[in-house]
Amino acid sequence: MNEDPWFTYQVMMYARSCQLISVCTLYYTINPVSITGLIATEGYSERTARQYVEIEKLKAELVSLYAAKSFYIGALVDIIWMGTYFAYRVLASKQLAKDIKREFATSLLRRKFVFPEKYSINRMFIKYLMLYVFWGLPVCLKYHLLFFAVWANLKNRIRRWVHF
Repeated sequence: MNEDPWFTYQVMMYARSCQLISVCTLYYTINPVSITGLIATEGYSERTARQYVEIEKLKAELVSLYAAKSFYIGALVDIIWMGTYFAYRVLASKQLAKDIKREFATSLLRRKFVFPEKYSINRMFIKYLMLYVFWGLPVCLKYHLLFFAVWANLKNRIRRWVHF
């Protein structure tokens, strides 16, 4: 079900070069009765949540090898943002028991990262610093902030401004 994020990350890390193209080559169709559509309404099953926890763990391990590379900050922004996103989605799931939610969310929020060896002050670095401040908080505080965000339905309140 969730092989794309891990496969794509490996391709990006191991490719010798890449280029961004402005042509849209993938069109996403929303089908409310598909597996993805059901996940959006019912939340993650234990299997889906466990897969995302493992994928984020693998991504964090892989990217740690590249702390001296210029793209490392962008990779960290992605990993920290997605770890936060998946923790939010785990906590919002209607299918998961409370203890499973806590286990998976704290696992996603517990990752440690090496500070970049190279960086320049730009938009990506500023994004990284903001996420770094959040990520530096104790796990229990991050957990409770996300728990509050789920309770307040923050995702739907800010959806029009930020893809979340």
